[in-house]
Formats: sequence, C-alpha cells, structure tokens
Amino acid sequence: MEGFIALTQRLTDTPEMRAAGISPPSRQLSIMLLGGLRELIATTVEDGGRAGDVTEVAVRASIALLGPA
Repeated sequence: MEGFIALTQRLTDTPEMRAAGISPPSRQLSIMLLGGLRELIATTVEDGGRAGDVTEVAVRASIALLGPA
C-alpha cells in the first residue's frame, strides 16, 4: 500500500501535471483509489470475469479521482 501511495505521488508530482491542474493525491485519496481498484478486480474475477474486463472503467475512475480539481 505504501509503495502504491508513493508511486501515485511521484507520477503526479511533475511540472507537466501541475500545469494541467493535477497535484499529488493525498494519502487518503491514494488508499481509496487502490481499495476501489482492488475490489473491482476481485469482484470481477469472483464473478467469472477477467481483470482486463474492467480496464475502461478502472481508467475512467482513476482519472476522475486524480484528474484536475
């Protein structure tokens, strides 16, 4: 979990991201993102699907959480 938090903060802490209105997410927001993605993948696989089946919605949700405020 801590590695994921650090990764999301490093990836969003760049001059390009700041110019786009995106700042590093808080620890709490990073935890929400990881928990949501983990649960989405788990329920998809438990229901007989594949993790790749939820790529589009996972990307949309991630952008919504991490995108410009």
